Amino acid sequence: MEQPLLPALAGCADLLDDNGDDDDNGDNGDDNGEDGFDFEDAEQRAEEFLEEQNATGADNGWKSEDLRGEQEVIIDAGFPYYDPALLIVDEGTEITWEVGTGHNVITLDIEGDNAVGGDIAAYETDITLDSGSTEENEVWEETIDETGVALYGCTPHVDNGQWGAVVVDSSD
Repeated sequence: MEQPLLPALAGCADLLDDNGDDDDNGDNGDDNGEDGFDFEDAEQRAEEFLEEQNATGADNGWKSEDLRGEQEVIIDAGFPYYDPALLIVDEGTEITWEVGTGHNVITLDIEGDNAVGGDIAAYETDITLDSGSTEENEVWEETIDETGVALYGCTPHVDNGQWGAVVVDSSD
């Protein structure tokens, strides 16, 4: 006589979260949000990029700041590094780069005169940023309304390690 499966499944419902999956992140088990964005993967890609490109920062190391929940944030883009090098924000956050003369914010996908160069073929940026050339004491502002990763550099200073990354998380 075949045994029913119900006794074997008793108590298993307690292992699932409110969404019917076991990962406790509210996304129905696919480890991505509704738009397919995987925050942990994006953050890891940004960190690996900065490490492998030898990004510089204060005290011989680059800084990361999680500023989700803020409406406006500032990145100091003065030579020889971006501060913070890794910024985590929500969609719709206004980011201001205090750039100054001779610096810029250019993502890896820009070609032509402002292309950042370097050994970047293995990296993929999801979000395009292009401040163009900047003047003395200039600031550059961008509001990013999509999730993803922006991997960028300062065209004339990437050989000095002036690389940065922004991870944009959903604002849900």
